Amino acid sequence: MTSIRFAGGGGGFGAGFSLRNDLQAQNAIFGKEIFQYQRNGVKLMMSKGWLEEPPKMDLSFLNTS
Repeated sequence: MTSIRFAGGGGGFGAGFSLRNDLQAQNAIFGKEIFQYQRNGVKLMMSKGWLEEPPKMDLSFLNTS
């Protein structure tokens, strides 16, 4: 999600220097489609149980006194 925010900020900065208005509209449409694709992916991962619990690391090797 953070990368989308940074990309959106950079796109907004670049749009200020662009002379083509159609590119700004097309980028807005792409952003909406990317958001919907990401949302569908998260819903799929949640339905499969892949997103419910974050991965864990085995830290038993640290307890060797």
